[in-house]
Amino acid sequence: MTYPTYFEALDHQQILADYPIGDAFTARYSGMSRDELFAIQDAQFRKLMQRGWQVPFYRRLWGAKGIEPGDIRGLADITKLPVYDKSDLMASIAEYPPFGDFHGMGDAATRAPSIFHTTSGTTGKPQTLIFGPKGREVGNLLVGRMYRWMGLEPSDVVHSVYGHGMINGGHYIREAVTHFTNSVFLSAGTGIETRSVNQVRLMADFGATAIVGFVDYIRKLAETAEAEGLFDKINIRMIIGHLGTEDRASTEAAWHGAKAYDWYGVGDTGSIAGEGPERDGMYVWEDAQYLELLDIDSGAPVVRGATGTWSSPAFTRTISRPASASTPTISPMNWMAAARSCSSASPGSRAAATTWSSCAGSTFSPTRSARSSRTVPILPENMSATCAGTPRRRTT
Repeated sequence: MTYPTYFEALDHQQILADYPIGDAFTARYSGMSRDELFAIQDAQFRKLMQRGWQVPFYRRLWGAKGIEPGDIRGLADITKLPVYDKSDLMASIAEYPPFGDFHGMGDAATRAPSIFHTTSGTTGKPQTLIFGPKGREVGNLLVGRMYRWMGLEPSDVVHSVYGHGMINGGHYIREAVTHFTNSVFLSAGTGIETRSVNQVRLMADFGATAIVGFVDYIRKLAETAEAEGLFDKINIRMIIGHLGTEDRASTEAAWHGAKAYDWYGVGDTGSIAGEGPERDGMYVWEDAQYLELLDIDSGAPVVRGATGTWSSPAFTRTISRPASASTPTISPMNWMAAARSCSSASPGSRAAATTWSSCAGSTFSPTRSARSSRTVPILPENMSATCAGTPRRRTT
C-alpha cells in the first residue's frame, strides 16, 4: 500500500511564499494597504468555504440556517455564517465517535499523516485536535516568525518550559523553533518532566539565553536559580511567554534584567498576536487570522467602544473548521483586527497590520471572564485540502 508521507503532503516553498518570515515578513507588510490585505484574506476565505462544504459538520451547521453553496461569496459575507462553540463539537464527537465529523480527515488509506492532540479538559471532557501537515507547519511558522521578529537569534539557546502530553503546547513550540529558527532548543518541559533544580542546571550547562513558556513557572525557576547560586552561570536575555496579568517589570527583575515579550494564542489556532521588538502592543497576524468582536449574547458585531467576545477564522488550516467558532473568555485586551469592525485601524503598517492598542475602542477583559469559558479549538487543514484556512469561531 502506498500513501503520502508527511513531507510529500505540503509544499514548504509555497508556505514560505504565502507566509513570509524574517526580513521578507517585514518587507511585505510594512507598506501593505488595508485593501491589499483584505484581498489576501478574501481569497483565502473563499477557498476555505469551498473546503467547508466538503465536511459533514459544516454542511449540517450551515444547512440548518438555510445557507447553500454559493450564498457566501467572500469575506464580506462572513456575518451570514452561524457561530458555534465547544458544545457543538462535543456533540459531533458523541454522535460520530471517536473523532467527530468536523475534522475532514478523509479515508485512512489515502489521506496524508495527521497529528493528534486534545485540549486539556479543564472545563470538561478533552476535545480532539487533529492537524494536517500544511496547517501544522503554518501554525509552527507563525510562532517561529514571531520569535524571530521579537529578536530571537540563531546564536540563542531556547529553554522551553511548555508541557508535553496530549495537549499541543510544548510539541508545536518545539517544532516552531526547530523548523523556523536556527536557535538550539532545550525541551525541558514543566517541573513534572524535569525538576526545577535540574532545569536551572541545564540552563547553566548549555548556555540558555531565552526562556519560553508560562510566566508563573518561569518566575519560579528564577527563584530556584537564586537558591542554587547559578546566576553567575546563567545569562537569560529574553523571556517569551504569556504575561496576561503578570507584572512585566517584576518578571524581568527576577531574571536580572532579561526583556519579557508577550503573545497570545491557543493550542489549536496557534499564535494569534504578539509583541514586536519595540514591545509597544500586540500585533495580530492578519495574513493568518481574521478577528471579529461580537456581542456575547447575540453574536452580532459590536459598535466601536463596546465590549464583546472574539470570533476568528484562522486562514492557516482547511481541515476542520470553517467559519465562526468562538474562543474562550480568556481573551486579550484592547484589540479588534476585523476590518469591518474596526475599519479605522491603521492599514497593515508597522510590519504586522493592526495592533491591539490601535483599536482600543473595542475591548476584551485581559483576565478570565466570570462567564462560562467554552474553549473551541480551530482544527487544521485537511491533508487533502488545498488552502490554508479555518473558520469563524465564536466565544461565549
